[in-house]
Amino acid sequence: MRGKVLSSASPRRWTGLGFSIAMAARASGGSKLHCCVPLCNGDSRYSPDLSFHSFPKNEKMKRAWIHSIRRDPGKHFQITPSTRVCGNHFRPEDIYETPSGRRRLHHNSVPSKFSWTKLIAERPLPNRLRTTDDATVPSSRTSSLSFNHINPTQVDHNYCIVVKTAEEKLEQALKEIENLKTQVSKLSISKFGMERFKASSSMIKYYTGFSSYCLLIDFFHILLDCANSLTLWSAVSEEVYNGSSDFLDHPCKKRSLPLADELFLFLCRLRQGFDEIHLSDVFCISQSTVSRIVITWANFLYFTLASIPIWPTGEQVYENMPQCFKNQGYESTRIVLDCCEILCQSPSSLMLQSEFFSFYKNHTTLKCLLGIAPHGPITFVSLLFCGSISDSEITRRSGILSLLERGDSVMCDKGFAIRSLLEVKGVGLNIPPFNFNGRFTYEEALRSSKIASLRVHVERAIRRVKEYQLFEGRIPLSMLGTVNQLWTVACLLTNFSGPLF
Repeated sequence: MRGKVLSSASPRRWTGLGFSIAMAARASGGSKLHCCVPLCNGDSRYSPDLSFHSFPKNEKMKRAWIHSIRRDPGKHFQITPSTRVCGNHFRPEDIYETPSGRRRLHHNSVPSKFSWTKLIAERPLPNRLRTTDDATVPSSRTSSLSFNHINPTQVDHNYCIVVKTAEEKLEQALKEIENLKTQVSKLSISKFGMERFKASSSMIKYYTGFSSYCLLIDFFHILLDCANSLTLWSAVSEEVYNGSSDFLDHPCKKRSLPLADELFLFLCRLRQGFDEIHLSDVFCISQSTVSRIVITWANFLYFTLASIPIWPTGEQVYENMPQCFKNQGYESTRIVLDCCEILCQSPSSLMLQSEFFSFYKNHTTLKCLLGIAPHGPITFVSLLFCGSISDSEITRRSGILSLLERGDSVMCDKGFAIRSLLEVKGVGLNIPPFNFNGRFTYEEALRSSKIASLRVHVERAIRRVKEYQLFEGRIPLSMLGTVNQLWTVACLLTNFSGPLF
């Protein structure tokens, strides 16, 4: 009877060594049994003493065998009466020998020894799987070779790659989690924000104006209690537009950035004058979100910092009075005043142009009255007025007169013709003398020199404010709604920059 070729799964013709093996098997007339376990080369032709066992008929036991050998019945694996598992996959106590010399399995025996459990004994490698690299391996069938030397692609059966055990999967998953944590920490450090520059005081000062990260984070922690309940400007505007005040009781909406990075974004906008489109790119948020964050924090800091009393008492001013004021005879000075102007975009209306036009700057401007205590900190900031307003008028309308007390004196420039306003309050005025006769007398020149040497510190304070480069160019008309808050916040933040002198 003409039998099948050596492999029942392939009807192809055999040539060379494969044909010789097939002919030898036909001549022997023995049955050809193969082990169905992945990566097992158990074959009855090469291991006549090896036992082969059929799958149990009990469905529960059969499922246990299938689960144990890690093969699922399907297109490439069918369980038939000829599907066998060799005895190498059973423990010695699972197999017993019958009186007739046949080896059987005990009841409820399940294969448990496999190459992936690292418990299986090494078996001889069939001659048909030997390569030229195995020339030193003995040809005897009793010689042993570990499964690690077997190339799975050379095995006769169509088996899948061995699946890792649960312990190996868990170990690999833990390693991947650690790698991901490392990547996340690196990304958080590389992300543009406050934490990225915590180790560089120079970069913190460049972006925010604060001298160090510690000072900045302390400032943030002071604001944190109120900032946690901070509502974004867009949410407030919608509620106000709808005529409702329920937004005061609403919790804060989900934010695109942490609170610390929102403050950092606002300070970058204020200090370096970065465009909103640039900030949206580096913080990976939309430009409209940047605008909302800037408006929200401008109003929040305006009311928060304005609630801090910066106007010192007369005793406090005198205690901190620099020696130069005392030596020059100006120890009664309560405040040093000066005006500063920032350029703004020219409006199209001619009437508004005349209101905003400053003859001193020869441009449309916004004007502010600024005052410092003799020892340096800014103690008074007025609202921004149109550039055409005079120094005396801005002094009258700013509210500084209500803060002065009888016996105080004010130091300012020549343009402040406010002596009559101060005399009503019993306050003195120290300004450089005017030149009416074409030349100063010795006393007038000496007095002018003394006042100039003391009044110069208010110019240094104004320079500090203008280091916030948002005010370096022309303020667009679209910012007029928030420019007063932004300017006031910039002035008050300079008090966190350390002593002026």
